[in-house]
Amino acid sequence: MSVNEIATVERQLRERIAALLAPHEQASYDAYRQRIEEAVQRHDIDPIRPTTDEQAALDLIANDTQAAALDKQLRVLLRIETLPQ
Repeated sequence: MSVNEIATVERQLRERIAALLAPHEQASYDAYRQRIEEAVQRHDIDPIRPTTDEQAALDLIANDTQAAALDKQLRVLLRIETLPQ
């Protein structure tokens, strides 16, 4: 795994999300990602519950084959495991 490979997948995912989501959905997604980043920095292990708007954006991403595949690829590259929902 290289830094370039991670950066490439991150860029591809961001581009796909930008093409997939309307501006207000993109803002909701970005807000959710920011809340996750802040929790990680605080070492907060409590679940981050998405708002209704955030969940709608996450659902659109999850239901898009390309975006879902890129997200999964990025998680694998970063070795992030997610718990079953």
